[in-house]
Parts: sequence; C-alpha cells; structure tokens
Amino acid sequence: DAATDPFLNALGVGRWNGPYGSVWDKTHPWGGGYSVTSFDAYQDGTVEVFIVMDDDKPATNAANNEGIVSIAALIGIDQILDDGDLSTGNFVGDGRDSMAPGGTSLCPVGEGCWTTDF
Repeated sequence: DAATDPFLNALGVGRWNGPYGSVWDKTHPWGGGYSVTSFDAYQDGTVEVFIVMDDDKPATNAANNEGIVSIAALIGIDQILDDGDLSTGNFVGDGRDSMAPGGTSLCPVGEGCWTTDF
C-alpha cells in the first residue's frame, strides 16, 4: 500500500535513496501505465523481471483498460527491440505468446512485456 511502498517512502532503510515517486505511475503514449514486476514465470526456479506496458491507466485497477496499445504499435516496438513477432522473443504482447506454464499468455491483449530472460 502507499504507506509501505518503498518507491514512495524511504521507510528507514539504510542506503536506500528513495522515495522514487518520480518513476512511479508514469503513463505511456497510449494512456496506460508502465510497471515492473518479477516472478518465476516459467516455474524453473529463476525469477524473471518484466517491464510491462499495461493497458490500465496509472492509479486505477485491472478493470480500467483505457490505455490499450494497438497491435500495430506493439509490432513496431517488437521490430525495434526484438524479432518483430509478438508471440516469441524478449518482447511479447497482445495475448499472442503462450510462454507461461499451462500455455497462458504473459501479456494480455493490448499490453506488451519486455524481459531479458526468455
């Protein structure tokens, strides 16, 4: 929550130069928010870090979806960063990949995700 978020509060942690509110709740050009998340997406014992172009406006919830990134824009980003294919590589999106266990997509329709560990 806002009271315990280290991006918003120093929390008395030594050598932490926060708060880093200036990097939080940023909006991408399509109106959604950027986020960073990490989890063991492939259940292989390695935690992956993802930079997500979310379709939800900052400071809203998962039901917002006002900032959907168009497929054309996601493909353009993928061509610059990766392989031009939203279903493969380090940049995936628009629900086209099925890289997570069980064949689920890591990035839903209208969103793009970048990770360096695929």
